[in-house]
Amino acid sequence: MEKKFSQVARINRKSRMLIFEKLAELELPKNCKMLDAGCGDGSFLFELQEKGYFNIHGCDMDEKGFVPNDIKFKKANFHQKLPYHDHEFDVVFSLEVIEHLENPWFFMDELHRIIRPHGHCVLTTPNPDNITSKILFLLMGRFNHFGHNLSYEFNEAVIRKDKHRTPIFHFFFQEMVYKRFIIITYWSNGLQPIFKGKEIDFKTKSPLIGADKIYFLKKRE
Repeated sequence: MEKKFSQVARINRKSRMLIFEKLAELELPKNCKMLDAGCGDGSFLFELQEKGYFNIHGCDMDEKGFVPNDIKFKKANFHQKLPYHDHEFDVVFSLEVIEHLENPWFFMDELHRIIRPHGHCVLTTPNPDNITSKILFLLMGRFNHFGHNLSYEFNEAVIRKDKHRTPIFHFFFQEMVYKRFIIITYWSNGLQPIFKGKEIDFKTKSPLIGADKIYFLKKRE
């Protein structure tokens, strides 16, 4: 039966390709235990399943939109302890989640807790370090994807869609994770124009270019 995903893709096609490209380089066994923290409707988990991974799990704050019935799902509040044991997963993905949280430090602590020693974490987030965002801040006092649609109403049960709370700057993220993880690599993906137009496919390790950031992390011992 064909699965129908109603959720707009959290990350664009190019970012997904980069993630699977790096995942293939790691040569992980197909039975390694994976979690998508903030899985939404499960579309990324379904892609993992199509790649042959079968020990896959998802969690999110809202369980109503989750589509796959053959993938294990748990409801989770990302402001609290995650419903998993210590050192449970080989790989944890968290795509376009951390920027929605009021306390990303606590969230990273929790991801670190549930990942096995030398396990991996893959994170994506909008890039507030890029040139477009810096120009916008100088002109408008806010960063791209942050500010004009920011809601200060807080509901512990639900992260409101499209409400970005916390810009994740590269230097800030390095401080957040250096005791917990080794940053294997990161990419800024997509050359984002100042004026509206087609985004140019681009892969760089410079935070000054690119609409989104993709971090590959390896847990320290």
